[in-house]
Amino acid sequence: MSDAQFVNTLSGINKSKHVKKPGAFVKHFLWQIRKLFNLFPFEITVSNSKIIAEDKNCGVCALANCMGMYDYNIMNLIKLLSERETYFFDVGANIGLYSLLAAENSNVNVISFEPHPKTFRQLERNINLNKRQNIKTFNVALGKEEGEIQFTDFPESSINRIANESDKNTITIKVRRGSKICDELNLIPSFIKVDVEGFEFDVLQGFGEKLAGIKLIILEFGELNLRNHNKISMFMKQNNFAGPFNFSDRDMSFTHKLRKTEENVVFVNENFRPYFEKNYRIIFK
Repeated sequence: MSDAQFVNTLSGINKSKHVKKPGAFVKHFLWQIRKLFNLFPFEITVSNSKIIAEDKNCGVCALANCMGMYDYNIMNLIKLLSERETYFFDVGANIGLYSLLAAENSNVNVISFEPHPKTFRQLERNINLNKRQNIKTFNVALGKEEGEIQFTDFPESSINRIANESDKNTITIKVRRGSKICDELNLIPSFIKVDVEGFEFDVLQGFGEKLAGIKLIILEFGELNLRNHNKISMFMKQNNFAGPFNFSDRDMSFTHKLRKTEENVVFVNENFRPYFEKNYRIIFK
């Protein structure tokens, strides 16, 4: 974990309303000790799932180690939806924590997409560790066109992304359209999570007409996506999605608020708003 990531984790602990801060700070300090003496790999338990911290470069593991469900509201939303919904697409699955949380409920079928081959191997190891039979994996990126593209090859898995011209260490990965995957699997996901380090707009475009059948989309709206906020919001509105919303687990609400911070937001298909109000008792504010 870089110095910046170290500070960001401390800031995340301090800002979280759901984490017991003294214990989280102690765990984060112990993570630094573990890094110093290279005490890897080891297992971390989050909810009813386990992930393997393969090495010191796993930022997702560092967060999970000290904070547990570090993205508390969104992770709880995914667990909630998994009790009733049929198919979940985890786009940018990384080492699989969101996929594993969803798959804790055997009612849902999880389809996970992770393009980086090393991270993909870690994803599959975590799935096997938890003996989850309801997760199907694809070692591809999703985008607006089928083909290949250059992808960064950094040691830290959570910051790898579609490469730009200035990136030197890159690998070639396969890109698929979400609509094509839906056709091949003969399904449309009930809900999806997209966290692809600034490539989110391309992923959404790749679903095409299939967007009409998706009930809810969780989207990473962090700093890499700042230039796309308005473009994405307009695109979602054109495709009959309301949002962006922040989800609150405390009062079961979707609040129409846009913050330019590192966080996930929710878009809800307008056709399914009554469905969420009736079946989940979710309040729209």
